[in-house]
Amino acid sequence: MILRFFRPHEKYSWKQLDKMTAKKDGLWTWAWHGVLEMKNQGFEVVFMQQFDYKRFAETGEAYLKERFGEETAAAIVKNSDIPFEQEAAKTLSEMIEPTQVPTLADLKRLLAEGYLAICNVNSNLLNGQEGFSGHFVLVFEIDETTVHAHDPGHPPAPNRQIPIESFEKAWAFPNESDKTIIAMKPNRPA
Repeated sequence: MILRFFRPHEKYSWKQLDKMTAKKDGLWTWAWHGVLEMKNQGFEVVFMQQFDYKRFAETGEAYLKERFGEETAAAIVKNSDIPFEQEAAKTLSEMIEPTQVPTLADLKRLLAEGYLAICNVNSNLLNGQEGFSGHFVLVFEIDETTVHAHDPGHPPAPNRQIPIESFEKAWAFPNESDKTIIAMKPNRPA
């Protein structure tokens, strides 16, 4: 969605996008692969997430359980190639330090600076279902009551209007310290 917005004349196949994000068939996509790829493509990237990459690289599932709790960690492990992600985390631990927990004010500030922002939400909670399913939405505007986002789906919902309270609950799952912002904009002409 970010590439389409900032580079509307370029076309990317699903195969290209899967390669850029290190997508593995049948598994969830971890954000950091796309972050590194977008930096390589000349984008300014702000990655706000309270996550200890070094500890995850060293302990894998044990860190996930400590950080997210049993239920969420179990869902992550079931839907991920943990050894593969631990290897990527080694690289990230040298490049990215854990940051403060992002806030709605951070999100509004980044949007005002011309970034588009990707937030990881619990899709199940956002859609009134039980359990956890990590899911990215692209936030492009926030007004007094509503977060405006493109939701890639199932099914896709362009310009989805999410009440701020509902967004905050899905964004802060399983707790407030689990919020993530990945904000991007070109730092040189495309």
